[in-house]
Amino acid sequence: MIRAQEKQRRESCLSLRITLMGNHMKRNRTFLKASIAVAVLGAAFSSPAALARPIDFEDLALTTIDGNQSVMSSGYRFTAADGPVAQYFGFSGTAGGVYNGGQGCGDTPCPSGNDSNFYVGLNDGAVSMVNTVRPYFRISSLDFGFLAPLPGLADGIWGQLQLTGNLLGGGTISTALDFAGQDAGGDFMFKNWKLDADFSASFLNSLTVSACVFDGSGGCFNSFDSPAFNTAQFAIDNLEVDVPEPAMPALLMLGALGMALSARRRAK
Repeated sequence: MIRAQEKQRRESCLSLRITLMGNHMKRNRTFLKASIAVAVLGAAFSSPAALARPIDFEDLALTTIDGNQSVMSSGYRFTAADGPVAQYFGFSGTAGGVYNGGQGCGDTPCPSGNDSNFYVGLNDGAVSMVNTVRPYFRISSLDFGFLAPLPGLADGIWGQLQLTGNLLGGGTISTALDFAGQDAGGDFMFKNWKLDADFSASFLNSLTVSACVFDGSGGCFNSFDSPAFNTAQFAIDNLEVDVPEPAMPALLMLGALGMALSARRRAK
């Protein structure tokens, strides 16, 4: 009888030990899974932020591109889009390119103040830029100018450069600024644009750059309903961009760690 009781006691102790070991292993597995998740997130997002540097297009050969064609510069892809009227009718033609202020801009006068390479939007076309390494970036400033469709235009403010960013996480942000007028020699000028705090702090998936021309009544047009007739042209250069580590990945990592610790406490 005593031996039977002793045997039963030992079996109960063994069962308890197995249960405790199983619970401990489950807690370890839960914590390990969470740790792996944190490590994966960390590896994906914890590389050092890229230093802010300008995209100056000096790494590109001079060229023109049609709608839907792209050029690559400084780790960014620039894809041209045809003007609104051309897109409506399914046409495609010259919509952008890379010019050099010291070598001329073909049949159009180059904006003054820049004798190096710059990107141009032609014939009412736009350009969209994306980072080819990470799915986000920020932009804080750029140089831009009006690319006159023909020489001899009168001095004045002919239109605006327009920026539309697709935000990381959804939504858009937009802004616009007037082109500069002409210098003493009668050439439209480049000018620098430091973007406001909201725009420059925004994480963008992509940025679309376009132009519009004033209609004399307070409007600025470049659409199918209000066409610009290939006069909405622009030049951009020295885009100050950076690719910092956004706060969202850090919050995800903290959340994963918090879930692991919470699961561990519940299991005790």
